[in-house]
Amino acid sequence: MDRGRDLTWVASAIDNALDDLGDGGQESWTTVELLRLRADLYDRLAATGRPGAGAVARLSEFVRDRAEQLADELSGLHVVPVARDAEIVHLWGKATGEAG
Repeated sequence: MDRGRDLTWVASAIDNALDDLGDGGQESWTTVELLRLRADLYDRLAATGRPGAGAVARLSEFVRDRAEQLADELSGLHVVPVARDAEIVHLWGKATGEAG
């Protein structure tokens, strides 16, 4: 396996595993916790300092922001809607060299 792609492979495996644990597209507190877990795992992965760590760290930041935005929405706080999902997919594809 190419050492430069190791992190993106592991990040993809994290995505696949956590997507299987999802709550069927319903946005709930379970979704918030899964997003927070995903961000924490990305942080640990980025901390390895291997090639691609910067892209994984940026992805972690976006995922954590989404988790906190969703938590605010579920708590009934006034939140300005932001279309970040498309931005995350675009940045992830750009960072990994994949078209998104």
